[in-house]
Amino acid sequence: MLKKFLMMMIVCSTFVFPAGSQSDAADLKKVANLGEDKDKMAWFIMDYGKDSKGLPFAVARKYYTNTKIRQQIINTLISRYKVDEEKANGLHFTEYRYEFTEDGKQFKEVYERHYDRSGKQILFFTPKSRDPQNRKGFRPLEGSMMYKIAKYALGK
Repeated sequence: MLKKFLMMMIVCSTFVFPAGSQSDAADLKKVANLGEDKDKMAWFIMDYGKDSKGLPFAVARKYYTNTKIRQQIINTLISRYKVDEEKANGLHFTEYRYEFTEDGKQFKEVYERHYDRSGKQILFFTPKSRDPQNRKGFRPLEGSMMYKIAKYALGK
């Protein structure tokens, strides 16, 4: 019980002091708790709607409530992306922006941003910047969390 309370306090403080600039500030009316995924990671919707091209989108955050997975991500940040160990150890959440097809059956990741507890960005990349050979476009929805995120993007 205390663990859940402390986690909610940490998550809520991130909404009050959002990552990035003031223009990135979360519209608290759009913030929604999506619950936990299969790895016991806490997910939240931060923004959703239609972008300038008319495509449904959603911005979601994954908070590292599973220490084992968090450590795996930290190790990847250090070994694969050459992030300084001290900086990587501050990992608190990852923010993703997804775009969806109009019918909601497919999605693509637009960006991935890793942040520390104070809301400072640790690493930012797009699928293409992470892997220049990556030619992934839209792909089928998979996993219950992506279906939950898609519902918000599509206004359902």
